[in-house]
Amino acid sequence: MTDTKNYSFRRAATIRVPEEFFNPLKTGMKDVDDTWSEIGGIVPSQVTFITGQPGSGKTTLTLAIGACLSKDRPVAFISLEMSDFQLAHQAKKIPGFGGVDVTGEFDQELTMKAIRKLKPGLIILDSI
Repeated sequence: MTDTKNYSFRRAATIRVPEEFFNPLKTGMKDVDDTWSEIGGIVPSQVTFITGQPGSGKTTLTLAIGACLSKDRPVAFISLEMSDFQLAHQAKKIPGFGGVDVTGEFDQELTMKAIRKLKPGLIILDSI
């Protein structure tokens, strides 16, 4: 619930946006980058949900994006659906996915601690 004592409007022009928000993460795939934002690429702090029918390629798409971005910065991939064998198989199928940091486990406190240590440029949560 909003504290009404501190609630107020402010002019949009007075809001300071950190410079890093104007430097989106580029996948190197122009169509994907153009789809993600009007400035081309994934904007830091952006949350995106990718939905679709089972087997439509959601995981494959995010793995390919993660593989592209992992060349320049750490990428974390968290999945409770894929076994270690399946993750290793994806690493062989998708060029660059071998450089993505993966886990098939999830404990909120431990996962957040590991993410803070890794400082990834992208976190992919697959079917949690």
